[in-house]
Amino acid sequence: MAACVVLALDAEGHDTFHASTIASASEAVSTVSFDVAMLDIEIGKELSFGFAHHLVDIGLRFFFTSARDQNLLPEAFANEPYLQKPYDLDRLILILKELRP
Repeated sequence: MAACVVLALDAEGHDTFHASTIASASEAVSTVSFDVAMLDIEIGKELSFGFAHHLVDIGLRFFFTSARDQNLLPEAFANEPYLQKPYDLDRLILILKELRP
């Protein structure tokens, strides 16, 4: 699924980077400049909420995505944009436009 999203976003003119672990995502945001991060609630066997707090700390805008219910989000992130899987590409593009600086 991630490969399809990357291809669709690349086709829309976005530069993308896919991280399959929290560790690789952390490394990426420390070395590369990003406009927006798209966080699956579950990355591998880890929840991404700790990483989301890091993104808040460094000022990187992000949104959550998951096949699970939005109510899984902690209260601290209840107002963050959320994209339910399966993705609606138009909604994804809209969220990206809204969050980009």
